[in-house]
Amino acid sequence: MNKKFLVLTFSLIFLTFSATAVLKTLNQLCKVNFGKGLNPLFAENLNKTVNILIVRGTGVVETFPGQAKISLQVETEASTAKEAVTTNAEKMTNAINKLKFIGIPKEKIETTYFSIYPVYSESPPYTVIGYKVNNRVMVTTNKTYEIGKIIDAAVEAGANKVDGVYFTLSDQKMKETEKIAIKKAVENAETKAEAIAESAQIKLTKIINIAETGIYKPAPVNLYEIAKAETGASTPISPGQIKVTATIQITYMFT
Repeated sequence: MNKKFLVLTFSLIFLTFSATAVLKTLNQLCKVNFGKGLNPLFAENLNKTVNILIVRGTGVVETFPGQAKISLQVETEASTAKEAVTTNAEKMTNAINKLKFIGIPKEKIETTYFSIYPVYSESPPYTVIGYKVNNRVMVTTNKTYEIGKIIDAAVEAGANKVDGVYFTLSDQKMKETEKIAIKKAVENAETKAEAIAESAQIKLTKIINIAETGIYKPAPVNLYEIAKAETGASTPISPGQIKVTATIQITYMFT
């Protein structure tokens, strides 16, 4: 028997078996109950036309900040690194001790930045002419009405830079504000849905999905403005309001 004929015969037999297996698999798949194991509501309406209405609600809460963060810095420069560090340490220690003296707890004073770097001459040959040290601390306080007093005390004791005053909400206050914003967002969405249903003359039957689409928490706002008079009056700092926004999406079925 010709070898080419044998190869062709076996190839046809293999293709016949492969085609049969594929047809059996497709036949089994066609018998699968696609509704089994699905959400009952979805399975019930799988072969029906479902009328849905999707609305979004927004809730906004404006509140005065109950917490402030004050960034204070001591910057020193000297001919040697050791002298710059020593002078800086003395001034920062004095500033921190002064803050503690006026009632700021130690744990509310946090070092956020420290650096030592050389200072070069402005013209060639560029040589090291000294060293500069920066030491920055963040002071957190719930007494926003004492911000001016805190800044004045720190500057008087040795701090020579105020990088900013940042107003925000405490963690507990933020959670409470978020809850109120979410409730307002749900109420807003319900009002919209009712208005649409009335105008379109449809009847809302049930809510099939509610999703939080976002809560906007603003970053701490830098509202630092020093307008200290030459008379030595306390530095005036006035916090504004912080806005927290929540958005909710509700899906209704209607008839």
